[in-house]
Amino acid sequence: MDSNASTQEYGQNPEYVLQPDYQFSHNGYGLLQLACNFDVDISRAGESATIFRRGSALPNGGGPLSKALAGGSTTWTLVKADEVGRDGNLARVRAFYAAIEGGETTSQTEATVTSAAVSESIESHPNFSVHQVPTIGVNGETYNGSKVPLGGVFTNGSPPIIQSAADPKNPFRAYWYSQPGNPGVFPWQFIGFLPSTDNKNVNRKAGVKSWFRPAITMKLVAYTSDAQKATETGYSTGWIITQPSYGVFTIPEIYQNIVSQDPIKPEELGPSKNWLVTGTNVEIYGGLYKVTADLLLSGVLGWDTDIYPSQDSSAVG
Repeated sequence: MDSNASTQEYGQNPEYVLQPDYQFSHNGYGLLQLACNFDVDISRAGESATIFRRGSALPNGGGPLSKALAGGSTTWTLVKADEVGRDGNLARVRAFYAAIEGGETTSQTEATVTSAAVSESIESHPNFSVHQVPTIGVNGETYNGSKVPLGGVFTNGSPPIIQSAADPKNPFRAYWYSQPGNPGVFPWQFIGFLPSTDNKNVNRKAGVKSWFRPAITMKLVAYTSDAQKATETGYSTGWIITQPSYGVFTIPEIYQNIVSQDPIKPEELGPSKNWLVTGTNVEIYGGLYKVTADLLLSGVLGWDTDIYPSQDSSAVG
């Protein structure tokens, strides 16, 4: 056997020689990962810390296989490396690399949507004082051809007074109280829904003081080599997101439909729900940046732009 080939095979040359048992993976969103073993003579034990540094490129001098993996448009960067002795004469370095497919600076966005129900006061229901959502209460009571809000129809700034179980202005027997001698700007306080008193009909709203509001959250994950873009995305916490793309993220089309095709939306206002960024995280991942964000879907009228800055604001970017 050729002596040079022998030394290359066992890593006794100064080069760290890539062994053929590498593992390559693709997450389906453009993130490439590579786990590979490099052998070198045991006399060089402990030197890997100075050669395999986080963010460093894949060596292309460690034999033909190493040159092949390091070639092309893929820019591999080291995430971490472990060294261990092998067979008494060799040191083995297990190195883990990451790259973005096709030489791109940013991967596609991974998105995970979860839903839950959150208990809130009944006064926060979109149809409590104004019937905003026509798809809720389709068969509800009407007054002058319009559906009646849960809290009844206000007249001249005052809530309805309970007169009978069949009151068309207050079919759910909403009881409001005003403290004498304390008129205030809005002196009325909602107490609750009263039971029916006609011994015939049941008021299903009686005793109801809360409702379960749907709470939809979305987690986004993307990788980028653009440090500035990663940092700017990290500053987005507390902002309203009104477009499908912001920072390093582009929300997948199937998840964009949560807003654009929402069946529960305000009457005559069209789709107006949007997302609020409730948390972000930026993590160094080799020579890349792993960016994550948590988004919370608003109620039917969207997040209040008097309280939260909006992506549409000129202050963004």
